[in-house]
Amino acid sequence: MIIKRADAALLALLALAVILIPATLGDYWVLTFGSVGAIALAVIGLNVAMGWAGLLSFGQPVFMAVGGYATAILTTHYSVNPWLALACGIALSAVVATVIGFPVLKLDSHYFAVATFAMSLIVLSVINGAQGFTGGAIGITGIPPLTIGSVSFADHVPYYILVWVLVALALLATYAVRASRTGRAFRVLATRPDVASSLGIGVRRYRVIAFVISAVLASVAGSLIVEFSTYASPDNFNGDVGILVFAMLFIGGIRTASGPILGAAIVTVVPVEATAIGKYSALTFELILLLILVVWPRGLGISVATGVEDVIERFVKGLGKPRASVAGGPGPLEEPGVPRDPRVSGRPRVSGRAQVSGRQRHG
Repeated sequence: MIIKRADAALLALLALAVILIPATLGDYWVLTFGSVGAIALAVIGLNVAMGWAGLLSFGQPVFMAVGGYATAILTTHYSVNPWLALACGIALSAVVATVIGFPVLKLDSHYFAVATFAMSLIVLSVINGAQGFTGGAIGITGIPPLTIGSVSFADHVPYYILVWVLVALALLATYAVRASRTGRAFRVLATRPDVASSLGIGVRRYRVIAFVISAVLASVAGSLIVEFSTYASPDNFNGDVGILVFAMLFIGGIRTASGPILGAAIVTVVPVEATAIGKYSALTFELILLLILVVWPRGLGISVATGVEDVIERFVKGLGKPRASVAGGPGPLEEPGVPRDPRVSGRPRVSGRAQVSGRQRHG
């Protein structure tokens, strides 16, 4: 089974919450959880690369920036349709991931992590340096939003619906890959890359595939963020974003379907709500993250869901256990499974040899 029962139950609860939020909460929460869905796309991509294929990566901001700035530049400088610009950002991210992936993916896990973090710093430097093209530190403003007819996805509710539909499609697509031959190759790569080579699996080729899938989802996230806010800024794609996306995956639960969504919600919502504490809000948030990682190293979502499932299973098993003696049931000295003597009520039937032995002792 690809999705565990506890993970599927938690995913169903999250889907119910996503459906109910626009109907029960105000516009602020619709906007907040729309942002959660957008960043969750990047976390789902990281789950494919790191959770399934074992690629320790901090490179999601690179492809978020490629998608976001490709959309911003094409729509503002060249008047390209926003949907077409989004598709161009996806294609460009896939090409960049492929070109970078083949040489960089020769590195071992920790060296690859450092390389991807360095890539995010390089991209940020390029954005800040190319002021005539990217706007530099000021960014690009006036980006036209996505539209369908008279519906503008710059409005909160349409944007919310679009984002979460894309999250659902991303989960379906990535888990279809996971159930395929490619997904099986990913799982071997994540655990035993040496065994993968001996089985004839092209290690670098499948790593590049995972890296490209991760890049495509990050590109979509970057384009959505830019086209909703109608503003592209390098602050949205700096190295801190890569660390936050990394933390979201581990807090929610790596290698799970619900983990990217739950982790994105926690890391996005908790800091905002913690500002009510005042100057200790940042410290409180960091302590909460540390507590989650120490107490639930498998991730908050899957650990809690598995714990609830275990409690329910114990309760159900407890219902099936035999109770104490009742009228017509076995007596206090009887054991279950010992046949009764129909002539003697309340006493277990014993064998003839035991009866003779008893008479000899009393005789």
